[in-house]
Amino acid sequence: MGYGLNQYAIGIRRDLDPYITHTISYWLNILMTCSPGDDVDCPLGNLYHSYTGGTGNECGYVGNPTKVSIGAWVGIVLGSMALVVLGLAWWRMRRLKKRQRKRITAMKAQADQEKAQLQLEHAHRAAVQERELNDYIAHEVRNPLAAALSACSFVISSLEQQQQQQQQQQ
Repeated sequence: MGYGLNQYAIGIRRDLDPYITHTISYWLNILMTCSPGDDVDCPLGNLYHSYTGGTGNECGYVGNPTKVSIGAWVGIVLGSMALVVLGLAWWRMRRLKKRQRKRITAMKAQADQEKAQLQLEHAHRAAVQERELNDYIAHEVRNPLAAALSACSFVISSLEQQQQQQQQQQ
């Protein structure tokens, strides 16, 4: 609404004639500036003070503020700059945390991959060592057993030859 400050929140349809919106804004500001019960310097103390020369700020309200002090402008500019700097700092910290989370995730994935690689190497090495141990044990068991069997076979064949020779002599 166009007539200065008001303390009302009024929803007005967009399809209404702008003249009606302008009129409602005007009368709300008049009502807010000087009401009929005010006993301060309100001309005639009624709704028609604008027709008799009222300024709009008789009751402490400023209907149409026109001047803003330099201090207010400086405060607005410095406040805006502070908000921008805080926003940038927040954005930067958020971006850095996001990058850090990415790096940590990548490092964890790499560590898991290296762990799986080491487990695979250890399993392969254990399988090779087990095969070598089985070969060694099989060799050590077979060789003395083969020698013992050969010795038994030799002794048996010798005994058989001796028995045959004794039978032939008899």
